[in-house]
Amino acid sequence: MDKTRKEVKTGQQNVDFLGLQINNRLTHIHELEKELDNLEGEITRLQGNITELDGEVRLRRQRLKAAVRNARALRVNHDPAVFVLSAKTFGQMYRRARYAREYVAYQQNLGGQLLQKQSELLDAQSLLLEVKSQKSNVLHEVMMQRKSLGAQQVQEKKKVAGLKKQESGLQDKVAEQQKRLKALDKKIEEVIAYEIEQARKKAEEEARKKAAAEAERKKKEAEKKGKSSGKASKQKQSTTPAAPQKSGSWLTAEDKQINGSFEQNKGRLPVPITGQYMLGSRFGIYNVPGLTNVQLDNKGTNYIGRPGARARSIFDGVVTSVFEFGGLRHVLVRHG
Repeated sequence: MDKTRKEVKTGQQNVDFLGLQINNRLTHIHELEKELDNLEGEITRLQGNITELDGEVRLRRQRLKAAVRNARALRVNHDPAVFVLSAKTFGQMYRRARYAREYVAYQQNLGGQLLQKQSELLDAQSLLLEVKSQKSNVLHEVMMQRKSLGAQQVQEKKKVAGLKKQESGLQDKVAEQQKRLKALDKKIEEVIAYEIEQARKKAEEEARKKAAAEAERKKKEAEKKGKSSGKASKQKQSTTPAAPQKSGSWLTAEDKQINGSFEQNKGRLPVPITGQYMLGSRFGIYNVPGLTNVQLDNKGTNYIGRPGARARSIFDGVVTSVFEFGGLRHVLVRHG
């Protein structure tokens, strides 16, 4: 029973630990789901940036193409040097030269902007791929965690069902043990009652013999003094019956001495077992650990020793009975 009780307690601790693991795993899954939401938002933002950058790249590409076409048309129709030198005034020539420089710079700037936007677009696309890869990994982790969580929940349900079954079996064992303890208590009480009755009868017989011997002694003394036999007979009748015994008057002097010594050593007596031990159950009514509304009434104190431990008498006494009951051998020792 103690072993089953320990197994139930250990199993309950395992279930509690498994429940804690499940809660931790749920917390981790929730964190991963939050990370997934953040990654989804980041992907949406990056896709918007990519769309915007792609539009800007297209626009700059179109502008660059238009500028190139205009430059080619200008070269066909007018040589840039001729265009500048054909000015009618010096101011007009200066303005045409500045325009030519700015137009060349504009074309170069369009090319640089196009390259920059293309580079930004490639970076955004690369970052998007990286974020999508992270999302894929997190999603895979979430699926694995949920799968593991499901397996743990199934395992926990099985353990809980097993614990309930063990508890039911433990209750049956408790009922059986209670039945056996009651039967053993009844057997011990019968043996003790028998021993008390035998001791009482023995004391009465000894008292009767003592009274008869005393009567015989007085009879002989009377005969020596020359008393009549009738008078001696009356004396015998008056002295033979024993006086009613008071409670405990049948105890012998040895019993009384043992009683006194045993009571004087109260609180200093050793335990009735050798080696290391643990207390299985105390004397009296107690609740069975791990079970609700289950009580046992123990008429003694149970000690659990290690293998090789032996029972021992804790005080001088007399072995009054040795009997087998419930597959065990029991020895009753009277200490008074």
